[in-house]
Amino acid sequence: HPMGARLTANEIASRLSLSATPVREALWHLAGEGLIQEHRGQGFFIPRLSERDVGLLFLLQLELLQLATRTNAVTTTGIELDRVLAASHPGGEGFDRLMASERLLRAVALAASPPLARHLLRLQDQLAPFRVAEAVALGDTSGELERLATSVAEGSTEATSDTLREYFTRRVDAAPTLVRLRETGVNIESI
Repeated sequence: HPMGARLTANEIASRLSLSATPVREALWHLAGEGLIQEHRGQGFFIPRLSERDVGLLFLLQLELLQLATRTNAVTTTGIELDRVLAASHPGGEGFDRLMASERLLRAVALAASPPLARHLLRLQDQLAPFRVAEAVALGDTSGELERLATSVAEGSTEATSDTLREYFTRRVDAAPTLVRLRETGVNIESI
């Protein structure tokens, strides 16, 4: 759905051949999580995120992950790198690498602290509408994923921190492009 679009339970229920009641409950749940907005009396809406908002969400992820690496030296204990990096998605190779990177980042946060991992997941969920745009805008991210995995595997807090900074700086710099692509309707079917 485009940013700012209105979501109606009846239309979604009809499209999915469901009752409107559980769809409405799901929309309320998503609104409670901050993933969509509810305007009383008007319905539910896809949030509009500015370039600044998107950049700040990426910076928050960086800060959270750097906190995780500082408070608990990065180790591969409990992180099954092969399993984390192996799963594929229907969006193509670039989308696969992006999703593998996100899984790796969640595993790093989880190894440090379950609450940090929950907060990271929430930030990733808020940026989920930009995933396809991110895959399109950033192009080949295989080297990036390899550097992330290597720094985590080596267990070097400093190397991981530097790699995370590079990873997120690239995304913050791409925020204007991500918002523009999102507004023009880039989606999984278009790539």
